[in-house]
Amino acid sequence: RASAAGALTRTDAGVAEHDVVSVHYDPMLAKVIVRDVDRRAACARLRRALKEWETVGVPTNVEFVRAVLEHDSFLDGDVHTAFIEQHKAALLPPLSPPPPSLIVVAAAQWAQHHAHALAQRLPPHSPFGASAFSLSVTAVDDEGDALAPP
Repeated sequence: RASAAGALTRTDAGVAEHDVVSVHYDPMLAKVIVRDVDRRAACARLRRALKEWETVGVPTNVEFVRAVLEHDSFLDGDVHTAFIEQHKAALLPPLSPPPPSLIVVAAAQWAQHHAHALAQRLPPHSPFGASAFSLSVTAVDDEGDALAPP
């Protein structure tokens, strides 16, 4: 859903609600265009429009654009090809580590893949084949208690 801020704010989009976006689609699905009396006013207008912006189902750079629009150097027009690199600490906050449950799932997937690959390279009756390797994973809740299987 795009902003309804009027003629000074416009959205150009290549997709509409309920469209399916394949992995082969151009990564720029839409853009918001604003105009105003000066740079600071236009940035304020774009910040307001982005507060109303809603996208579901695909990742966006809206949070990054909001951070850029709040940066004093950008507002002052001090923008150059090294702007993001120069200000990345303010523009790109550090990523949070993945939750332990995701790490466990990734490790189990990695182990399963490598066990299968190993089994394909070994002689047919090798004791180190797929049957010699097993993995048991138990899902737990936030307190560490085992969850019942579905």
